[in-house]
This record gives sequence, C-alpha cells and structure tokens, in this order.
Amino acid sequence: MKESQLRTCPICKSESQHLHLEENFQIENLTSYSFASRKEPEPFHLRLYLCESCELIYANPALPQSMIEQEYKNAAFDSSIEAAYAAKTYCRYLPNKSSIKSALDIGTGGGEFLLELQKCGVKNLHGIEPSISSINTAQEIVRSCIKQGFFSKELYEGQKFDLISCFQTLEHVSDPLKLSQDVYSLLEPNGRFFTVSHNFQGLVNRLLGVKSPIYDVEHLQLFSPKSLQQMLENSGFREIKIFPIINNYPLFYWIKLLPLVPKKKQLVELVKKIKIGYLPITLPIGNLGAIAIK
Repeated sequence: MKESQLRTCPICKSESQHLHLEENFQIENLTSYSFASRKEPEPFHLRLYLCESCELIYANPALPQSMIEQEYKNAAFDSSIEAAYAAKTYCRYLPNKSSIKSALDIGTGGGEFLLELQKCGVKNLHGIEPSISSINTAQEIVRSCIKQGFFSKELYEGQKFDLISCFQTLEHVSDPLKLSQDVYSLLEPNGRFFTVSHNFQGLVNRLLGVKSPIYDVEHLQLFSPKSLQQMLENSGFREIKIFPIINNYPLFYWIKLLPLVPKKKQLVELVKKIKIGYLPITLPIGNLGAIAIK
C-alpha cells in the first residue's frame, strides 16, 4: 500500500516477531463508520505480528498516517448511549476523584467521561478528539472544553494535569509509547494516567479468535497485560496497577458486537423498539484498565 509505514514493535522496539494474522483488508472495504467509535464490527484487519519480547500484537505495515488522520476526522458517530455507559463504568474504577483539580481526556468522543468528572466536582476539564461528528454530539456544558484534532503535548504547553485519561485509544495511534511518554510529561507530580485497552489474551477474545471484534483495521496494536505494563514502565511511571474492566452496556450493543448473527441490524432495531434492548448487562469481555502514577 502506498506510503504504508513499516514498523518494529512500537513498545519495546524489538524485531523479534512472528506472523499472527495475514492482512485481509482492501481500501474499498472502508465505510464512513470504519473509523467510528463503538461501530458494528467489520471483519477486516491489517497484517498483524506478535512481538515475542513484550507480547504486543501490532500491524506491520500500518496505514499511511495522512489517511488515518483524514478517516478519523470524517468518521461518523452514532454511539452516544454506549459511550455514556462506558464513561460511567470507567469512572467507578477511578479512586480519589475528589483530589482531581485538572483533567485531560484523550480521544474524548462526545466528552462523556468529562461529564462524569464534572459531576464529581472537577472544574478544570479538557478533552481532545479528532472526529468532528463526535464533538458535535457533546453536551453544551463540556463542548467548549474539547479541542478538535489529534493529541500532542505541544497543544498543552505550559499546562499540567492531575489526571490524564485515554480510553480505547492506544490501539489506534501509530506510536503509543510516545503518547504515554507525552502524557507523563504533562502530569503534575503524583498525577495519574488512567487508560483502558483491549486485552487480546482475555478469555472472550481467545475463544472468539479471529472473529473477535478487536481484530479491526482501526487497531494498529492490541495489548496484553505484559505489553501495557512495559509501555508504562518505559514511560517512567511507577505504582502501576493493571486490572480487568467489567463492562456495562445495554443489550442492543452487546448484540452489535456478536459475530455471525443473522439479520443483526434488524434484531438490534427490534430489541430497541420493544425496550428490552436498553436493559443494562454487565459482562467481562476482555478489557484492561491501568492506573499509573508519575
């Protein structure tokens, strides 16, 4: 693919790897939702390698950076309900919220996690999000806090934060280690980095294999507990706690995630119409949380 980026392991830089999955993606597979948050899964992925050193799965080559940025900027967004559920879940895993005076949420979508922090009394709120459609769904109380674009530490020169969060975003960036290092530089002493990622070693993902929705063209890497730990250590963090996230979503979203469901769209609309689709269900689907201290 023209301008594709060849990569070594983006966490430990090792070249010790073996092929995990061969590429099955073509440009014509893309739709307006291919780079959208919490979309219906698409069975397309790049060539994926497993790093034998840190146990990270990563795409090699990656899509051209210019293409990635354009796709995220123009991505459609129709998952405000699911994003609000996720934000409430993540907020429950965050201790000592009363100590947070300033926070930055990277890949904030419609600012759902910012809303949860605002309810907890955090006054100095910031978010950054590439998708214009996502930002347009943000409630007015947080929309003015959100910058449109891609995270870089230069955008926040002279600012420091007690908390920086980054949920289901590390999989999507071309250099997750640099992002983590930049987060470290923007935190106050004893500030916290809170991140959530897919765990390809999680039971559900291992059972589903290549049919798991984590295998997607959006994902340039997939983490394991070991690779997430190493990324945070390599960034300078201490007191790193890695833990499973148990997600809570409405029934219709769980149906969207299931592979090989006949007439899935019609089924989702049906369960929404009869209200049972909004029944919240809690399941451990193989996500990793990490909280690390500067």
